Amino acid sequence: MRLEMTTLLQDLRFGLRLMATKPLATAVAVLTLALGIGANTAVFSVINAVLIEALPYQAPEKITVLWGRNPNLNLTQAEFPASYPDFVDWQSENQTFAELAAISPNSFNLSGGSEPERVGGVGVSADFFNVLGASAVLGRVFTAEEMQPGAPPAVVVSHSFWQRRFGGDANAVGHNLTLDGKEYRVVGVMPPDFSFPQGADMPQHFGFADKVDLWTPLTLKDYEIRQRGNRVIAVIGRLKPNVSLPQAQVEMGNLARSLEQRYPDTNKGFGLEVVSLREQLVGKSRRSLLMLFAAVGFVLLITCANVANLVLARSATRLREMALRVALGASRWRIARQVLTESLLLSALGGTLGLLVSLWVTRVLVALSPAELRLASHAALDYRLLAFTLLLAAIAGICFGLWPALRTSKPNLNETLKESSSGGPAGKTMRHLLLVGEVALTLVLLVGAGLMIRSFRSLQGVDAGLNPNNVLTMQINLPLNKYPKSAAWSAVFKQLTERVEKLPGVESAATTWQLPLDGAEGSVSFDIQGRPEDPNTRLWAGLRRVSPGYFKTLRFTLLRGREFDRQDPPDFKPAVINEAMARRYWPNADPIGQHVTVLGTTREIIGVVKDAKNSSLDKNADPELYQPTSLWFMYLLVRSKSDAAVVLPAIREQLKTIDPDLPLTKVSTMEEVVSRSVAARRFNMLLLSVFGGMALLLSMVGIGGVMSYNVAQATREIGIRMALGARPRNMLWLVTRQGLVLALAGILIGWLGALGLTRLIRSLLFGVGPADPLTFVVVSLVLLAVTLLASYLPARRAARVDPIVALRYQ
Repeated sequence: MRLEMTTLLQDLRFGLRLMATKPLATAVAVLTLALGIGANTAVFSVINAVLIEALPYQAPEKITVLWGRNPNLNLTQAEFPASYPDFVDWQSENQTFAELAAISPNSFNLSGGSEPERVGGVGVSADFFNVLGASAVLGRVFTAEEMQPGAPPAVVVSHSFWQRRFGGDANAVGHNLTLDGKEYRVVGVMPPDFSFPQGADMPQHFGFADKVDLWTPLTLKDYEIRQRGNRVIAVIGRLKPNVSLPQAQVEMGNLARSLEQRYPDTNKGFGLEVVSLREQLVGKSRRSLLMLFAAVGFVLLITCANVANLVLARSATRLREMALRVALGASRWRIARQVLTESLLLSALGGTLGLLVSLWVTRVLVALSPAELRLASHAALDYRLLAFTLLLAAIAGICFGLWPALRTSKPNLNETLKESSSGGPAGKTMRHLLLVGEVALTLVLLVGAGLMIRSFRSLQGVDAGLNPNNVLTMQINLPLNKYPKSAAWSAVFKQLTERVEKLPGVESAATTWQLPLDGAEGSVSFDIQGRPEDPNTRLWAGLRRVSPGYFKTLRFTLLRGREFDRQDPPDFKPAVINEAMARRYWPNADPIGQHVTVLGTTREIIGVVKDAKNSSLDKNADPELYQPTSLWFMYLLVRSKSDAAVVLPAIREQLKTIDPDLPLTKVSTMEEVVSRSVAARRFNMLLLSVFGGMALLLSMVGIGGVMSYNVAQATREIGIRMALGARPRNMLWLVTRQGLVLALAGILIGWLGALGLTRLIRSLLFGVGPADPLTFVVVSLVLLAVTLLASYLPARRAARVDPIVALRYQ
């Protein structure tokens, strides 16, 4: 054992001395490995946080989210909330869930400080904290009495809110908070790692705040409790210990069909889907994360190929040394171990530096991550990351060191001791194969990046149906205890928009329930007056509540009829529809003047506007109906003549004159809203482009290195050719042609790989196919141009060889 350790230490010392003799080559190898390993480690840290790391709840694998599904509606909205009566039936009739809990957005205006602020909140039913297996770190969660209607208002706060609002005071429990003008008693503080389980879909459909700091008992209006057609709550559940997700899906699907038979008027066509909490939080980001992990894995393979070529070149110069050692009695294993030790030493240095690189890259990835990857914010250095980096470094060292070790450990003594140190044809063939592999992998990565870039550009070229320039958006929430009636809501928002429109620099102002490209609002059924009702077919459309001036502010294109007018009489109930609704329900008739009944109110269609991308730029517009009504929370849209943000202070002052306790929240430009809607695609495009650029740079270095080595080893041959009459341009073409032949071989192999692999990212593309000819051709030409550039310097050096000096070489 002691002898083995002594031998290992000798190998390490020898390896360090050898690297010190060529510091530049060693530095290039270590930095190359650091980039490859660091990029892989950083992407893995995000994948670990999003896909692997346990959620901060008790037995999170048992927690599920329950959604309604209705494919018959033919709408882009795939998930529907539940009605409270359905939730009660699910609770009482299921056999697979230990607990089910209902949740609903319940954010508040917090007053009592220097400025009012909007605080994200959630109303929860009795079993909410049991479903998540969570308890308060200070105080307690809600009691059964506090969950009853009419009980004194109680609130549980997040750990961050407790620190921010109460300064971490342990006596905060029992204090009051003024929320929407009402006093709530703080009964508990949740642990630091507890957060509301929200993913990309939940806030999009149901208005949950980006950050939730307050939990209150669930409160619903009487009609929401009684009417089964009002789908207003999201539902989460905890499976019983011995129940699997497929079992729960089968039972709840049967229960949904039973409710459909019992209540056909409200539940017809509505199925039920049970989704694991992990899947809900990850959403559609799993495929893109795995794609990025594969891409950065390709970068590491190219890195290993580059370093392997370096080690092969270095090993070739040491063949005589190894042959002498074998002749003196060294075993093959001893020689191979020496070379592998040197390779692992290189990879260890690269891995150590790569770990430091990954810490910085991880921060960049988290900063760039879209809302769909909000779990990425949990990415941190832990034992998994250290183990992954260690494993990656070891695998890299073995990958680029194994062939040189095997090749060097068995030299042909006669030939090696007589020949030059070129490494022979086998070594040259391996170097060329590695180079071809580099080019092939680089082409696959560049094709993927090219497809993403073209896809993103296609998405940016989509006509959203509106003009976002110079439009400022902000949300205003009216407390229901102070503004209980819809007439009060309308009065406040009408007064505010009229005042804002009079401000200097403002062109127009309007309000809307939901911003375009900021998520779907949901859909409602309606009837067309004078058209026979089909009991088997219900008519559906997206409902958007807006004020007069909305279409002017966002510059919608009016195709027929007119817009809403503030001068319309109060008893007149107008509606404006989009093209998609007109095409679907009045394909051969003019919808202007037609009457539809929506939510019990008959409205006259007065206009048709061009389809707007209200849900997403990459989805076709659904039928949508606009009506001039207000809710207690609305977005204010302000179009200014120049920079929209300049008018923000004046808007705040106007709001204060109406009600000083009303805060402005979610302040953003409409351009930022549009940008956020494509954040996930931008994230994928940027990272894949960066990895493709890294691969291209590494390939350029690899091609240049191999060509330089080939020129150095063929100096004598080049001298003979020059002495026999070859011209410099002949030598220039000879070397360049060799690089082009290798690159063409790699491109052909890469084409086959890209044609197969890019089909896996079809769902991430928009406006371009996975086998787009233009992308393949452009990427191939770029690779050929890089090959010419990388081969030029070695070729130029070959063209300047002095025949007399070359003939004395070796």
